[in-house]
Amino acid sequence: MDTNIWVSMALGSRVVSEQMQVIIQRPDIDLYISVELLDELTETLAKRRLQKYLTQERTQSLFDLIWLKAKLIQVSSADSHCRDPKDDFIINLAIEAKAQLIITGDDDLLVLNPIDKIEVLTLSEVIQRF
Repeated sequence: MDTNIWVSMALGSRVVSEQMQVIIQRPDIDLYISVELLDELTETLAKRRLQKYLTQERTQSLFDLIWLKAKLIQVSSADSHCRDPKDDFIINLAIEAKAQLIITGDDDLLVLNPIDKIEVLTLSEVIQRF
C-alpha cells in the first residue's frame, strides 16, 4: 500500500476510506509497512498545506489502524527500480515482503506493472477484482 493511499484516507476521502475498509476486512489480504513508509507518511501529514484538512483524531486513528492491520517489514534492499527514486522503497518493501501486489495511485509506480512478478494496481482496480 503506497503512502498516497494512506494520505487520502487520513484526509477523509470517503471513496478511499470505503474501499480501504473492503481491503482491511479481507483476511486473505496482508498489508505491509516499513520504517521508510511510516517516515514518508509522517512527513507528508505534517505538511502545512494539509494541516487544515486533518484532525489529530483522524491522524491518530490512521496510525492505530496501520499498527493494527499492517506487518512491519525490515527492508534491507536499496535497489533502484523506478523513474522516481523516492518510490523505490515501496517496490523494495513489496519484494522483501513477498507481496503479490502494490496498491498505489502514483503513475511512476503504475507504469511499472508488473515488476518482479508483483502487480501494481490502483485501489479501484483491486476492489474490482474482489
